[in-house]
Amino acid sequence: MTQGKRDLHEAVDMFTELSAEKLADPRLQSLLARRPELQQVLAGKNVWPAAFDRALVERYILSMHELGAAVMRALALSLGLPQEHFHEEHLTDDPFWILRFIHYPAAAHCRDVYGREAEGLGCGEHTDYGCLTIVCQDDTPDSLQVRGKDGRWLMAQPVPGAFVLNIGDMVEKWTAGRYTSTLHRVLPSPPHRSRISVPFFYEPNALACIRPLQIRPLQWPLQLPAHAPPTATASDYAREVIYIEHLYSKVSSNFDFQVGVEE
Repeated sequence: MTQGKRDLHEAVDMFTELSAEKLADPRLQSLLARRPELQQVLAGKNVWPAAFDRALVERYILSMHELGAAVMRALALSLGLPQEHFHEEHLTDDPFWILRFIHYPAAAHCRDVYGREAEGLGCGEHTDYGCLTIVCQDDTPDSLQVRGKDGRWLMAQPVPGAFVLNIGDMVEKWTAGRYTSTLHRVLPSPPHRSRISVPFFYEPNALACIRPLQIRPLQWPLQLPAHAPPTATASDYAREVIYIEHLYSKVSSNFDFQVGVEE
């Protein structure tokens, strides 16, 4: 569900599984004592569909970790920080990753498991919650759109052998709007074919405290490409958040936590 409307897709989600040792971390236990509802995303176990090649998926996750870490090193350098800043400051050295396998059905109208019709888009316009989203998509054209600096929607057409990479909300907060999170949406699939997308969300550490970084000011002639003005204010950026609390606030408002269907 996006902005109160049911999206036209179905998905399998996998989250980081924390070990018993990590769950016993006093900081985490203190957080859970204060916010027991976070157990739903911190202490659960993934359910692997029988058709999944678990070994293959786990190798893919490791590869996405390596790619995400490389991009974060490049991001740090672009901000005038040591390239290992995000790792050494324990911001992304143990990322709370999420992996989604999304199917966008080839149908003008499609009902969900509760018998309700989806409304509007394959996925409504939104930004992602964390650091980076690394998207592997199939070759279905005219599906994924990103909003340009002039407010127009641009097609992010699939390129063989390439990923689409979105910047997330936490990078915008870290850089106080120098980098803005990517507003994007997915159009309904065409009548004759469905679409598969596999986004990997390279996130901050679960307990990372997110606040603006001390970064060098931009100097002429070095400038980043112009972006649409960020919607957040200086006070929004200054407000510290613990990443896992931010993630839960988003997930709990966008997903239906019902289990099963009433007969």
